[in-house]
Amino acid sequence: MASLLEIQDLHKSYRKLQALRGVNLALPGPGVYGFLGPNGAGKTTTIKLIAGLIKPTGGSIRINGVDITADPVQALRHTGVMMETPLFYNHLSGRDNLRLLTYLTGRGDPSRVERLLSRVGLFAKADEKVSSYSRGMRQRLGLAAALLDDPQLVILDEPTNGLDPAGIVEMRQWLTQMAREENRAILLSSHQMGEMERVCDSFTIISQGTIVASGSAADLAQVRTSVVIRVRDVQNAADALREMAGIAGVEILGSDRVRVDSPETSAAEINRFLVNRGIDVIEITEEKESLEEIFFRLVGRNHNVA
Repeated sequence: MASLLEIQDLHKSYRKLQALRGVNLALPGPGVYGFLGPNGAGKTTTIKLIAGLIKPTGGSIRINGVDITADPVQALRHTGVMMETPLFYNHLSGRDNLRLLTYLTGRGDPSRVERLLSRVGLFAKADEKVSSYSRGMRQRLGLAAALLDDPQLVILDEPTNGLDPAGIVEMRQWLTQMAREENRAILLSSHQMGEMERVCDSFTIISQGTIVASGSAADLAQVRTSVVIRVRDVQNAADALREMAGIAGVEILGSDRVRVDSPETSAAEINRFLVNRGIDVIEITEEKESLEEIFFRLVGRNHNVA
């Protein structure tokens, strides 16, 4: 069965600039898929190509098996897109902007407008002009616009921009609901890596126009696992751990903590080893690479995520 979104060998050039170099990406079905990359990596270009805003130089994009270049109307029929800064008619109200979109595009059910305004928390402000909306309110209206056609595929570029902490939590809940309960596939691009790590099922990282890694956070993390042990006698514990099989490295972290790299040794085994040596263990925890650490390991620390 074909993936909902399937990108093969995608290229995009602007005169002498090669923005994308053979990008391959697949969204097999419902879920939240994170799309990360430094500034200038080709992330926004990829999103614009999927949305049909620009044409590829080479390669193919298929949505529900339909090639977007051959039949863009059919391919994008059930696709909703929200770019980083949604644009609306400032002199119209939020409600009228959504109604106008359904009329101009011939897509979407006008009866969904009221439900969507309520869902994104704009029902009370629906009759106010968009010119009076805050950036966060515009983001909410952008999400409502992306959902007008009840899409199977939703592409969101920086959807939390301008949202306060409560709004970010709401967005996280919406994303989870859309994927788990409404069976939508969401391609999510954001610099909020902590939030991405909470909601995304898997990640694709792009750098310099090529995909450098894809998979879940667990798949992308290094096999090496760090274990941090809090003990009463830190030097004695460190000396003992250096003699233990399966320990790749030992580092003292202050007066009462030791970190060890343990690619093949579990925290339970380390705890048992220390106790058998007569060393009191106060606390022991496993630490794995965060999404941010994975990102910087793969693309380097001289880049900013965007």
